[in-house]
Amino acid sequence: MKQHGGTSTFTDLLLLETLFIQFSNVVCNGYLYHHWFQQVLGEENREVESVLEGALTAAMAVFDATASECWSQVVRVIAKECQVSLAHIRSITQTYRMTNKPAPVKHSAFVPSILHPLKEMLGGWGSMLSDEKRDKLVTAVGEQVSEAYRVKAGELLVAVRKLEKTLAKHRRRAVKRIAGTEADVSDADKMCLQLVLDVKEFGKLLSGVGADIGSCKAYALLLTEVTGTD
Repeated sequence: MKQHGGTSTFTDLLLLETLFIQFSNVVCNGYLYHHWFQQVLGEENREVESVLEGALTAAMAVFDATASECWSQVVRVIAKECQVSLAHIRSITQTYRMTNKPAPVKHSAFVPSILHPLKEMLGGWGSMLSDEKRDKLVTAVGEQVSEAYRVKAGELLVAVRKLEKTLAKHRRRAVKRIAGTEADVSDADKMCLQLVLDVKEFGKLLSGVGADIGSCKAYALLLTEVTGTD
């Protein structure tokens, strides 16, 4: 598997989790030792118990915070790598602007590549994650990528509306507009349709890696953005 920033950080996370388990064992052993110490020396050592418990609790809190930040960084790195492919959304305009191409019937070629970094990560390290950790990773990455996709799609839709207004000023139709025919589908209609097809395919791909898109708020907002429905 290719070693890149996300993989390196992910490796660090797994190492950190291993250390966390070892540290937990040390803490557990510390408590066992302390209870034995209390039984031997009696009630007068309650103050020692309090100090010991406070020190161990503080140490655990610091370690938890470090592990949490490492995990958040993993999510950010993978999500950022997934977002690289979103730059291809701009190609939709080039594909349909005054090209006389027919309306799209399937998703754009770039869509399957969006989640490739996440799939690659899961393929290399997924077996080392618990089901809970895997679900947490997929959900978090899915939320961040969906939100970035929504922003990009929104920018394209603004550009499409401006383009439609410009083309409308110069459009000269040689045939009657007949609802439901290819002649009735404008360039802007085709671009918007392509966005919808792409987003729906992205949703299928998210589901394919284990995300519950029904509860993914960012994906719901993305779908609403491109379909114009609530």
